[in-house]
Amino acid sequence: MKANAIGMILAASASAHGVLWIATWSVLRRAQRGWTKVVIARADMPTMGLALSLLGYAGWWLGSAGYAASPTAFPFHRLSSALYFPRVGLGLLLLGHGLILWATLSLGPSFGLRPHIIAEHRLIRHGPYRFMRHPLYTGLHALYLGTFLLVPCGLFLLSLIAALIGNMQRARAEECALRARYGDAYQAYARSTGRFFPRVFRGSGARGT
Repeated sequence: MKANAIGMILAASASAHGVLWIATWSVLRRAQRGWTKVVIARADMPTMGLALSLLGYAGWWLGSAGYAASPTAFPFHRLSSALYFPRVGLGLLLLGHGLILWATLSLGPSFGLRPHIIAEHRLIRHGPYRFMRHPLYTGLHALYLGTFLLVPCGLFLLSLIAALIGNMQRARAEECALRARYGDAYQAYARSTGRFFPRVFRGSGARGT
């Protein structure tokens, strides 16, 4: 696949993601109008985890836009041609965007970036949350990995590693808040699902829609 074609794909990928977040926040502001937003449960967010998560996202988004503008720039020099898998990378990009959109629509007004639960939040167990507890992070990781397989450079590798570490810590903090709020219901749900991937053998946890 030619560099120009990859650049167009990455530019479209970054643009689509930017539009999604803008649309999400716009819808949330309307949907949450009138909410008390009283915090029922919260958990401490590890500073390093949040920083690494944001660093990974920024590296991916800015790198995607940068590659589209100048694919021969130094940050995009390939580490090895053996790491270049364009078809797999493109497939992961499509999978990532689809999963992120599905998870965002499933969360609806319960979407949030901080590990705290407000009175109006609900435990989401439908859509991709039937199978895994953090499909948004899984979708993001698919984007980062797919981009690296299209452009196997140090920048996208570091972005992927930073995001994996950071999002793991964020997921744990979010689960602590959910466990504090929903107790046994969340414990049962967690036993029947995987954290980032569907669990092959599920427990007898409750299921909901």
